[in-house]
Order: sequence, then C-alpha cells, then structure tokens
Amino acid sequence: MSSTRQKFTYRNGPLLVFLVCVLWCTNFAHSTSVDPNEQHPNIGKALYDRSNSGVYLSVGSERSFMGAAYTRADMLYVVDIDPIIIRFVKINRALLSVSTDLEDYFDLRLNDSKEEWALRAAQSQGEIKQLLGDGSNWEWWKDVVRESDFGFQCLKKRPVNVRDCFYNFNYLYDEKLYSHLKDLATSGRILVSLADLTEYDQMENVLQAISATGFELGVVDTSNVPEWVGMPATAKYYQQIKQYSVPDTLFLNTEQAHARSTTTWNYNAYTSEYFDNFSIELIMSMLSRASQAMEHKYPCTLLNEQDKPVPWSDFPFDALPNLLALPRVPAHHP
Repeated sequence: MSSTRQKFTYRNGPLLVFLVCVLWCTNFAHSTSVDPNEQHPNIGKALYDRSNSGVYLSVGSERSFMGAAYTRADMLYVVDIDPIIIRFVKINRALLSVSTDLEDYFDLRLNDSKEEWALRAAQSQGEIKQLLGDGSNWEWWKDVVRESDFGFQCLKKRPVNVRDCFYNFNYLYDEKLYSHLKDLATSGRILVSLADLTEYDQMENVLQAISATGFELGVVDTSNVPEWVGMPATAKYYQQIKQYSVPDTLFLNTEQAHARSTTTWNYNAYTSEYFDNFSIELIMSMLSRASQAMEHKYPCTLLNEQDKPVPWSDFPFDALPNLLALPRVPAHHP
C-alpha cells in the first residue's frame, strides 16, 4: 500500500479526487443492520489506495475491518450508534486475538462449537474471556453471522474475479489482510465506542483518544451516514474531525446507487486539505453537489475544485491503474 502524498491536477487547478463508481448487481435478500450490504468495496479501490495508512475511523461492521486491513491502517477505531454493531466488533476482535492463523480464525468464525469458544475463553483474560465464555454470544454469532443469507453468506465465498463479492477485501481468504487485523487485535489497536457522529462531546472523546496514540488520522469512513443525518449535521462533524486530521486524511462516504439492489453503492472521498477555508455553508453546498453527481449517468464521476462534474472520459486513468476494467464512455458535458 503506497502512502505517497500525491495531488492530482485537472486543467492546472488543485483537485481533490472525488470518484464515484457503480457496480450493478442483482442480489436481493433480507439482512440485519450488522450484515454487510456494501459487497463490492473494490469499486472504491482507487480511493482506498490513497490512504496514508493512519487510523481507520469507521462506522459499521465488516466495512471497518476490511477498510483497516486493506489500507494497512495503524489502528482501527469503530464508532457506531447501533449496539449490535458494537457487539459484532468486540466478538470479531476477540476471535482474531485468540486465533493462531487464518485457518484457525476461519474455523472459529464459521465452524467451531460453543465448547471450543469456551475453551479459548478459559485460556484468555479480561474481555476476551468474558465474550467467548458467554454462550449467548456464540448463539448470537451463529444466528446472525453463520446463518446469514446475505452479506455474511457472501463473505464465506472465496472471491476469484473482480465481479465477486468483497474482491480484494475478503480477509477470510487473504493471509496478508488477516495477518494485519490479527496484529491490530493482539496489540490493542482495534478500539470501539458506542457513539454518535453528530454528538460533539461523544466524538471529541473518540478523537482525543486517537490523537493520544500519536497516529495520524488516515480514513474517516462514514458510509451513508450523511444521507441519514442530513447535510448540516454532516458538515459539522466533518469540521470537528478535520481539526484532528492531516492534509491527506480521506473523508470517505458511500451512497446506494440503485433502488432495486441493496448491494449497489457509489464511493466518494475528499482529502482533508480540500476543506481548508471552507465554511459550513460551503461544505453543505459541496456535499449537495456531490450527492447530485452520484446520479450522473456514467458510472465514474470526478469533481474538480469548483465541484462541477468532469466527464468520465477525462478522468486520469493512467494515475489509477487499479480501477475496475469497465468500458470507456463518450465524453458528456452536462
């Protein structure tokens, strides 16, 4: 993973890369709030590749683990308002901690009995002992993770091509991704808090804890939270988090792209330096334009410094060699 701090330019102007890529798929299924529904993070690979490998601050369940693993983050910090997400993160962190290798983690996660979890608990201390020794956690994991017919089910399948679920991000089948998460778990660098992004005091505690580690803030992955809380609230927590960021910190968001499929998502990101000298009103305007650009008829869109959509055919593909091999489209000027 490269941490080179490179600035892209468009027509000799400074540019924050805003990339929206869409993958259409046809998976329809029931899911819970913890079940990963953004099943093609590889769409945003060009954005993840720009991470400085600092702290991965994220909402959600598997998106946080995958993002931290792929970007080789110094630390993973998960914040969410949903106690179910928090429960998943704590149990998964415990399983990573006690696992001896990838095969062992795979079995602990998907196959091993309640008795095996209890045995690992007896060999552990503190929270791990409590979590894995509590039979209700094993039952919950079996019902929610093992028997899922949606995202967790898809995660069980080894991805072999770019169209497969979680291609490039599935740490159940990637030794490097697993090993990085294992290192984070055993070194105490996977943290989790029940917190609301829009609550200033709650987030200030999280951000001060991150700052105290000495690690730079790498990625702020808020999924589609802006869609739920609205632009004014989003602009405010952006400004708060920015005070703890570095110029190349990425603010990453997603948005459902297709109403008929819960697995179809757009990815976009802003570097922290893009927000310099921006008022809340200007950030709100920018986010609104970004949301409009998500509806651009072509699957990839770039915004320049004026937040105007740039046609996909003008995108600097030579700078992003790992972008999905999708067909080029004619230039389109809205």
